[in-house]
Amino acid sequence: MFRKIIFIAGGLLLFCLYLAASDDADPHPFAGSSACFVECHKAQKIQVTVTDPYNACSYMCLECHKDMDRHHAVNVRLKGKVSGELVLTSKKRLACITCHRPGNPRFDNISWKAESLYENIFSSKKKHKTYYLVTRNNDGQLCKMCH
Repeated sequence: MFRKIIFIAGGLLLFCLYLAASDDADPHPFAGSSACFVECHKAQKIQVTVTDPYNACSYMCLECHKDMDRHHAVNVRLKGKVSGELVLTSKKRLACITCHRPGNPRFDNISWKAESLYENIFSSKKKHKTYYLVTRNNDGQLCKMCH
């Protein structure tokens, strides 16, 4: 009986350790397949991204996230000044990496997006998705940089 309890407790401990580590283990959590991120890591694609960030949308984002160009406008020319944190294309247009940095951490211990009163009161999350944003947007501060 004692062995059974030790076995179950050990298994439960290993399972909990797996769950705790698995959130950050995958550096490409939203890629549909490994083919998506293999393309992004090719040297020529990275160089194109550095040269003109608009290409990051097609090479790094829209290859795998095919419908995300409908989420927020890209390739739109901005009127007026933009915060220095935000990267525009060489033609001063929005790109995916204007607001998102794939190299940023995936999780943080504070919220990066606006949450409802219900979520604030009843949420017991210890980790919050950052959505790879340039800066927190819990009070719309990222959106206000352009709007």
